Amino acid sequence: MANENPEKTTFSWLIALLAFIVISPILLYGPSVVSFKGTTRPGPPDWLIELRPWLESAFFLSNILLLLVAAYGAQQIILLKRDIETKNLRASKEMTAQYCGLFAQFVLMRRRFVRECEEAGLELYSGDVGDFSLQGFDVGKWKPIVEKKMKLDTAIAALNQLEQISMVFLSRAADEGVAFKTFGRAFCATVGTHYDIFTIRGSEQYFQNVIELYKLWSSRIERNKLTKERDAIEERIRSTPNKEIPPIGL
Repeated sequence: MANENPEKTTFSWLIALLAFIVISPILLYGPSVVSFKGTTRPGPPDWLIELRPWLESAFFLSNILLLLVAAYGAQQIILLKRDIETKNLRASKEMTAQYCGLFAQFVLMRRRFVRECEEAGLELYSGDVGDFSLQGFDVGKWKPIVEKKMKLDTAIAALNQLEQISMVFLSRAADEGVAFKTFGRAFCATVGTHYDIFTIRGSEQYFQNVIELYKLWSSRIERNKLTKERDAIEERIRSTPNKEIPPIGL
């Protein structure tokens, strides 16, 4: 019957070789004639003397086998590590696809939320997006509006789903880089539209994952924008002639 656990067999052989390597020197060199404080121990028996050449050969061969087993074990560890990394990467991609799909569902939920806000006559935020602190923010105007918005049926479900999506990508359980390319700009635009909610509720320690992911992605968007502008300027500089007229003297 085929061996169903090669790792266990390899480990068993390794233990056996180690035991043989430890015991062999004792059998080969231990029972020799020595004198210690006037006492003499008997020499090895005849059968051991006859087996000694074979034991010595087996002892040196066991060291070579131990090296081969250790190399095989190291190879198995490397393969196991690669297999774990591949499985983790596959799981991360699957979770990324799953939560990208959840964001698409969130978009539909947000549309219903915005429609409910319009029907209730609740103003949507259209100002600048800051650092989500109350300093410089018109709390007196927006806090009553936010409290009314949070009483709408779709508010809690939609915003909690966005918080869950943000938490998964910040925890690195899913590929944040792929998610950014997929819906990063839409995410930041959505958070900006509801900046009043995230600022008021954020001061109460709600939606912290949404705020953190927004700061990460909005900074990346700005950096990408500046990088493109820099590259465009450098290209214009390279393509602009820079000729000089050398003097001819008298």
